[in-house]
Amino acid sequence: MSHFQYIYGVMSAMAQGALDLAAQLSEDEIIGRDGVRAVCHAELAAIVSPAKPVELTKLRKDALAKMLVAHQKVVELVMQGAGTVLPFRIGTYVPSEAAVVDVLLKGNKLISTLFEAIGGKIEMDVVATWADFASLLKEIGEEDEIKKLKQSLAVHSQGVSVDDQMKVGFMVKEALESRRLEVSRQIVEQLSAVSSAHTRHENMDDQMILNNAFLIATAQRPKFEHMLDELDNKFAGKLNFRCVGPLAPYSFYTLELKIIQWEDVDWARHIMGLGDAASTEEIKKAFQHSAQVKHPDHRGQTAEAERSFDDLSCARRIVLEYALACEQAAHVPQIVFSEENVRQNALLVKVRSGSEG
Repeated sequence: MSHFQYIYGVMSAMAQGALDLAAQLSEDEIIGRDGVRAVCHAELAAIVSPAKPVELTKLRKDALAKMLVAHQKVVELVMQGAGTVLPFRIGTYVPSEAAVVDVLLKGNKLISTLFEAIGGKIEMDVVATWADFASLLKEIGEEDEIKKLKQSLAVHSQGVSVDDQMKVGFMVKEALESRRLEVSRQIVEQLSAVSSAHTRHENMDDQMILNNAFLIATAQRPKFEHMLDELDNKFAGKLNFRCVGPLAPYSFYTLELKIIQWEDVDWARHIMGLGDAASTEEIKKAFQHSAQVKHPDHRGQTAEAERSFDDLSCARRIVLEYALACEQAAHVPQIVFSEENVRQNALLVKVRSGSEG
């Protein structure tokens, strides 16, 4: 019988009553079975449900979308009572309830620090698009420089070439991007006044001006929405705004788990020339020494030299992640690279973050 647990996020252990709404969801609305509950350690509580692990890369798009909706729905319902929830990346499973406690234990310092950063805050996602894209392109086409070029091409004795068409298209695209950047700047500047951070998401097409996430204090939400109304009035129907929230701070802080492999660590420490154990200072010096020796500037700009330096950079990342996992488990003066020690400290709690102020 499987005892795997799916982790949605982490909240304060003091807010376990916030699970009441999520606990009422049916099995079709959650990930796994037997309802949503909390697993606690010290002042933290993980929001979990028993579930059979699935590989996200093997799911059909509709199944993945359903899983994403369920993940977000549970987190958002818990937020209504808990206020602050630090989300885990979708698709996070651990093999047992004891493993959930281990996650909270090893991630305690990181998670507590993040709670200080996001306490009482929510994410609001804002998308702005051109209301009448066709009219905008026509307006751009009437700008002096573009209009003069089109007129000169119209009377060209040999007709309009593909290169000429591409030149006009490039000028239109450049003018469109200039307008987008200016409008985007104005929107971000105004909304940033009531935001503690913001970050950009990828625009889906040319019609989209802005696709940003804003981290704001919950108490600032009415003012934030009022500012959106002011922006809507300012642009007098030329833009369409869509605002989604409140959300957990997915775009700013999302927890992830990584299981470190012994074979990777052993390969990495040999690449860096490390012995059976090393302090963090020794790891730093080992990389600096190896980087000087293996840098393509010293060995020549060859494919082999570049591969060797890439391997060194990869090795450094692996060793530093393992060192961090060891520090999460216990404060130790040296990082031991034995197989036994690596397997004992294989769990690393990480955070994926992104913000622009």
